[in-house]
Amino acid sequence: MLWMVTNLLARQFGVIQELVLSIPEVPVVPCCFPFGSGENLQLALLNTAKMIAGAAMSLGTSPGPPKDTSLLITVGQAPDLFVEIPTIAALGDGFRAFCGLPSNQPSVVPSNRCPLGPYFAACLVAGEAFKHLAGLRPGAGSQLDALFYSVWDHRAYNTWDEMSDPTVTELTLPDVYVVGLGAVGQALLASLVAWPGLQGHMTIVDKDIIDDTNLNRYVLAVQDSIGQSKTELAKVYLEAAHFTAYAYPDTWQKYCQDFARPTQRPNLAQKEMAFRYELVLSCVDKNSARHAIQSFWPRILIGGSTLDLRAMVSLYDIKSGGECLKCFNPVETTATLEEFAESIRSIPADERQELYEEAGVNGALIEVYLERPRCGTLGEAALRRFQDQTQKHEWSVGFVSVAAGLLMGSRLIRMAVHGIRSAFPPELGNSALFNFLNPAPRWSKMNARVGCDCQSSGLEEYRRLWGSDELM
Repeated sequence: MLWMVTNLLARQFGVIQELVLSIPEVPVVPCCFPFGSGENLQLALLNTAKMIAGAAMSLGTSPGPPKDTSLLITVGQAPDLFVEIPTIAALGDGFRAFCGLPSNQPSVVPSNRCPLGPYFAACLVAGEAFKHLAGLRPGAGSQLDALFYSVWDHRAYNTWDEMSDPTVTELTLPDVYVVGLGAVGQALLASLVAWPGLQGHMTIVDKDIIDDTNLNRYVLAVQDSIGQSKTELAKVYLEAAHFTAYAYPDTWQKYCQDFARPTQRPNLAQKEMAFRYELVLSCVDKNSARHAIQSFWPRILIGGSTLDLRAMVSLYDIKSGGECLKCFNPVETTATLEEFAESIRSIPADERQELYEEAGVNGALIEVYLERPRCGTLGEAALRRFQDQTQKHEWSVGFVSVAAGLLMGSRLIRMAVHGIRSAFPPELGNSALFNFLNPAPRWSKMNARVGCDCQSSGLEEYRRLWGSDELM
């Protein structure tokens, strides 16, 4: 958890000016450091921050926080000596995560080697630091007093001991295709390679290289990664753990149609000849790429995405009438106001309110327009402002992307242990969301868009490929 907290804070360029580490000089557990190790824990974390931030922020160590510290973050039990400094406490163990005031932190010594809870707690504390230092608009968002969150069942609890925390030790994952190795894809892999006893085979697909604009959110990338192929970097981390990897440095559609590429594993190569892809994880961030993935109609398709301070992971299960990866994701063009309004109506009402709050627009006026569209009204003007802000959205912060990758990793693990209907319980919905503005997990049900080909020709192709059986 200390490694991930340092990792995420060191990527908040322009928000954090100086990062000071006050860490005991105890020996390092090497497997906790995918990169940045050192002769003791404090130096290892300092090296991690330097590899990420370079000269972008001042980095150092200290026996305690400097007097002019703007924010103190404690991990695990810390002495209550700095009551005059705003403080955020965090703890993670197994599938459990806590973040909030030090007075609410449970007295627990972590013992589980599963990284998901500690990594998610790191996301929570990085999110709280971001809101505290960057500031919140009046009336928008809140800081945490206490959140007890189980990554296993994507649920908040009242106390630490109530949280679900099953024991998962050695596990072989099903063969999986990971398409997109940007912020969400790297976070997914980081959560898996840090888990002792986890193994499997991954086909990783991405045509891009890493550039300096990626460092604020690519959790496995450092200054020396700039110019490196995303697939090659991912392959290094996978093979250093207990995974085998097939790396393809181009687009998904080219992978599926490139019969001259190196031979895939025999069991997969045989299925690919019939364009049968059992399990695909979409970590891409462009709608055109999402359409390309969905057009091959994988048997199980799970997608991870972010929007401002929201992380989301969805099961695209067209057989149950749920949305596909094309629904509500039009290929990048300037949508008409009517098309935009249709996409907003598809979002559950409580989630729409969160989006309005994040964008700082008058949601009540927009709701009136959605109910009764009329030109020249205040509702139309508010919707246009909302559309403009949404379509200009390009920024992202690392902790949101990492949270999306962790949510995807947790759903993948639960699916491998108990099946897809346990990972995405139908009674809860097909999308697991986490909003860092007002930190809380939730489930959502998204139905297919009327007129999308997932309910016509796509559904027919899916049934031709996979028959009428339920998802595994």
